[in-house]
Amino acid sequence: MAPFGMRVALAAYEGVWASTLYPAADVLQSVNLRQLTGTFSWHIVTPTEQSVVSYSGQRITGDATMMDSGRYDWVVLPHFWGDFDRVLQVHPQVAPWLQQQYETGALIASVNSGAFWVAQAGLLQGRRATAYWRHIPVLKHRFPHVEWLEQQGSVEDAGLYTSNGQNAGMDWAMQAVER
Repeated sequence: MAPFGMRVALAAYEGVWASTLYPAADVLQSVNLRQLTGTFSWHIVTPTEQSVVSYSGQRITGDATMMDSGRYDWVVLPHFWGDFDRVLQVHPQVAPWLQQQYETGALIASVNSGAFWVAQAGLLQGRRATAYWRHIPVLKHRFPHVEWLEQQGSVEDAGLYTSNGQNAGMDWAMQAVER
């Protein structure tokens, strides 16, 4: 593969758990070093130019914004803490950006509550998905046209990867790298 052949967006938004944002970058860097090529390039992508505040209170500044970042081959949606309606109100641009990325061929991968974004973008309609068990009742109510699989650690459906936690998120990161 040519240097930096696959572009990856690591999405960051209010309440993001840094522990679910950065592991994908570490996996990608490991692949780059082992392959001795720049197989992957990645950016922390934020909704706007403003930094976001992580769950643990650190400010995260993006390398690019969702409006000016271009097309990606893979988008990672980390877990976040907080009320989804509030986060959606603060970042209304996330769902349309996800739709655009998926329509241009990006794989979309979410960790735990990141599935809210994939569902909000309408990408999971008529598909199978998973998330952390505490989120499943709300997701079922809010997005009834998705088959929510409570007992699955990770689910892949049409290039949409959902996982129910950090460990499952690392599993799909490895699967996506393999793919």
